[in-house]
Amino acid sequence: MGLTGRVKLLTLVVLVVVATALTAGGILLVFAVVPAPSSPALLLAVGSLTVFVMGPLVLGVVAAYWDVRTSAEAAKHYLVYRRVVLGLEALAALAIVAFALLEQTSAILPLAFIAAGAVLTVLALVFGSKMNLGGDDRAAEPAGWRPVDRAQVVRSVWIAASTFAAVFALVAVLLASLAPAEFGLGERLVYALEAASIVTSVVCIVQSLTYSSRVRDLTRRDLGLTTKLAKAVLSAKRVELDDGERVLAVQYASLVSTLLGFQLAYFALLYTGITIQQVLLVGRDIEPEISIPILVLLVVALGLLFPQLIVRIRRARRYAREHGDLLPVTG
Repeated sequence: MGLTGRVKLLTLVVLVVVATALTAGGILLVFAVVPAPSSPALLLAVGSLTVFVMGPLVLGVVAAYWDVRTSAEAAKHYLVYRRVVLGLEALAALAIVAFALLEQTSAILPLAFIAAGAVLTVLALVFGSKMNLGGDDRAAEPAGWRPVDRAQVVRSVWIAASTFAAVFALVAVLLASLAPAEFGLGERLVYALEAASIVTSVVCIVQSLTYSSRVRDLTRRDLGLTTKLAKAVLSAKRVELDDGERVLAVQYASLVSTLLGFQLAYFALLYTGITIQQVLLVGRDIEPEISIPILVLLVVALGLLFPQLIVRIRRARRYAREHGDLLPVTG
């Protein structure tokens, strides 16, 4: 039986909260075993922890939101996901063992990390497709094509901007009233900016769910077809499409350019909030050995993620513009 929209969203939130809790618990375990690890060793531990938590999460979400058994092509693409995650987990196991050797600690930490990763991976593989977060709609005919409603996009952007302004003002007022005197005006405003960025990032990812759902409906949750359309639209590779797939590709391009736009805003705001948080901690000399590696990881992630997202948005918009004549006429 499919899940309602609210239950889908709640399930997503629960998964993110659980993943965050596991990550936080793993970091606490690291510092319980090694109170003052070196920065290079800490990067190994945090990197391996991230893989052991996020790898299974990705596998589970892909299997839950897409039908990975619709066709041989879908099964093949999901096999690629599994191989990549398992390969990264093997590297993560080596990384956490290297951490234990560098810090001359016991085998408890690497064994705990590797065991947790193995359990999470098995759970993702066994139960991912059974969660059926996309709903019981695989056999249903896709709804008639509707172009992206620009007025709706503008409303979504307005909601995000209003949320940012409201949270910023509220937190600034609260800090002005409740914060200790040692917090100057500039620092209070920075804290307000941090809170507004993180809260608004959640709003942006929620707004993107509408377009993510429409992409799944467009391809009937077929992972193989979705991957094929993504290659045709978002990569520089030439992909052979039949007549029906060419129409789907233009529709996909129209939807995914908007979807990626909200995802870009989400990552920009989230990373801004986290960066501000870590800079404030470093400025107050609060556990800089943790904050500095996190800042380095953020800079690397930004350097890799943002250019890729921007290029993909431009390619999707160009594809939709150049092939717009294939779209069915809407009344």
